[in-house]
Amino acid sequence: MRKRSIEACLLRGVCGNLIVHASEANPRMVLSPLPLAASSIPLWHEELRLWSKKTTLYPETVGFSDGDVFSLGTNYDEACRGEGVSSIFDLPPSDEMEDVVRDKVALVIACPEKLSRILSGMGSFLVLSGVGSEKLASDLNWEACITVALGHGQKADLTNWLCEETGGADYVVQPLGDGQTPDPEILSMLRLRGGKFFAVVDDCGREVPDGVIRIVGDEPKRMMKGICAAFRDLGGDASDV
Repeated sequence: MRKRSIEACLLRGVCGNLIVHASEANPRMVLSPLPLAASSIPLWHEELRLWSKKTTLYPETVGFSDGDVFSLGTNYDEACRGEGVSSIFDLPPSDEMEDVVRDKVALVIACPEKLSRILSGMGSFLVLSGVGSEKLASDLNWEACITVALGHGQKADLTNWLCEETGGADYVVQPLGDGQTPDPEILSMLRLRGGKFFAVVDDCGREVPDGVIRIVGDEPKRMMKGICAAFRDLGGDASDV
């Protein structure tokens, strides 16, 4: 992963999982020069808290000491504008089951359109990859009258592009056949984000790599229940729900 992509993933953790978008604007605040590692997130978060103390609002742009700058937003369009964040600082997320994937960024690779529409309907921001992904993203955005999905098609460098557009994914859903393993760069991104990888399989007995959650891809609503169960830490294999 590029350094700027790593910064974007860490910044999402610092600012309560807002959308983070690479920017050329001047930063309203600059973070201290600390290691690019998850251990720096609490220290940077405290710096952000002190900055936000007077207004209770986030800065519209945040910079790193090396000069890289990112704009923030509660949604993708707001982050791209870089004109302000329509959320008070550290607003706690809902703990309702129906909101478990709301405001999370999902990387959805070569999955059924019905599943993508369910995830979008539950409030996830989708980054779609694979055949027809750009058309589906366009349709979803037209229907919502706001950007709720990005289509990557089959272009190279998916992970760096995703990170610099959104700040990285919170979860990934991708079919995995026999012997297939997740892209190492995607796993690196998920480690930075503390995210989850869901492998869509056609058999509940199919082996998957360590750290990957198996969901049976026979019916999109069942797949959605498995994803929600994993995020609510119900335990066990998501495909058992």
